[in-house]
Amino acid sequence: MDNPSMPWSLVGISDDARKAVRIAAAENDQTIGQWLNERILRMAAQESPKPDQAAANETGYSRAAHEVLNRMDSILADAEQYSTREIASYLVVLEQLEERLYGLEATDKTDETPVWPKR
Repeated sequence: MDNPSMPWSLVGISDDARKAVRIAAAENDQTIGQWLNERILRMAAQESPKPDQAAANETGYSRAAHEVLNRMDSILADAEQYSTREIASYLVVLEQLEERLYGLEATDKTDETPVWPKR
């Protein structure tokens, strides 16, 4: 059974398609998740053989579709915030490593190659 709170990924998407989605989302000032949600629901509404007009709102999406969209948007926003925090922690470590490397290079001015510590 699917767990709706777990992030998910798509397999088999070409690099060109991924690049196109990133560009289109940026041009619309949307996250990739928001852009995909909108397009998926729009396509699902167009391909639906007999949409339930009683349950559809002014955008043509059913109430259930909007609930799914809102849940997916929330999950994707949480995943993007988590990724941003993780990337920030890696940047801190990389900056520390950079400082250490510059420090090692500065300790040996007689040789142009950095001096690496022995293991």
